[in-house]
Amino acid sequence: MRTYEFTIILADPRVFDGEALLDYADRLFEPFKGDVNPAISAGTPVVDCTLEAPSLEVTIQRVVDVLKREGLAIRHIEMEPKGVLAA
Repeated sequence: MRTYEFTIILADPRVFDGEALLDYADRLFEPFKGDVNPAISAGTPVVDCTLEAPSLEVTIQRVVDVLKREGLAIRHIEMEPKGVLAA
């Protein structure tokens, strides 16, 4: 298995307003044991991910499924080229 790092950019810029960021951090800790962390980056709500999995597709799908169940709309996913090209 490999470790994959990527950032999910959320669609709603207000989703982590107030105490919501801490609430989502708590809710995402259980399924991911701290490997998926909500944050605000330059005013944009993001979810930073560092996960070990058998493939990139499996990793992304797992996180997307949980975020959707939590009611978080996704705008796009960003990943450094080294994360895609590394063997």
